[in-house]
Amino acid sequence: MAKLILLDMVQDILDSMNGDAVNSISDTVESMQVARAIVTCYYELHAGRDFPSSKALIKLDSSIDLDKPTYLKLPDNVKNIDWIKYKGESVKYVEPETFLYEAHAIAGNSNAILFPTTFSSNAHYITNDQDPTTWTTFDNQYLVFNSYDAATEATLQRVNTLCWGQLDPVYVLNDNSYAPYLDGDEYPGLLAEARSYCFINLKQVSNSKAEQQAKRQQVRQQNDLWRADQRRPYNRTPNYGR
Repeated sequence: MAKLILLDMVQDILDSMNGDAVNSISDTVESMQVARAIVTCYYELHAGRDFPSSKALIKLDSSIDLDKPTYLKLPDNVKNIDWIKYKGESVKYVEPETFLYEAHAIAGNSNAILFPTTFSSNAHYITNDQDPTTWTTFDNQYLVFNSYDAATEATLQRVNTLCWGQLDPVYVLNDNSYAPYLDGDEYPGLLAEARSYCFINLKQVSNSKAEQQAKRQQVRQQNDLWRADQRRPYNRTPNYGR
């Protein structure tokens, strides 16, 4: 099935509800209600599943703070990350407790430097003579790495990062907008969910056929998510989501 623009889906649902025909989602109060229902269902659909089409290569944002040289920030539109590389080398995630234990263990190292653990309190040791090998997070926003190479850079740099992760969707209420990160064959599921939602919440009636279609599409989509590689999406450690 080809991708459907928002207006197409609104017209389809209005037709099934015996609503007025429209040429724009803003033509009637009902058409705008249906459009908002589609967007709501899309966000719910996206929140509950790991869509391959929402995956992308990601750059982390530099903290630009010389007092915190091993901090990098997750961009606001990133939902979770699967892996991180720095200067082409993999950087391993560790739990905060493990990170602090390892940081404490290097306290006697001649290259160990005491730096803040968060932007507001506490501190931990890092080294400044090598690129990072591990990372963690204490606040679900900034990623903290165990080291940086002061001989080549004053802080960890965005340009040297490469991550693979999932982006947050932004579905715009516009006649011609597509549901972001959905492939063409995933649209029937969204349409079925939205149709069921509209019958229950706008028409105040239950539509058993629409509900059955929605359930069937949920099962089919879950089975068919990963077309190019049928392995479950990487062995995430962690599935770091915000």
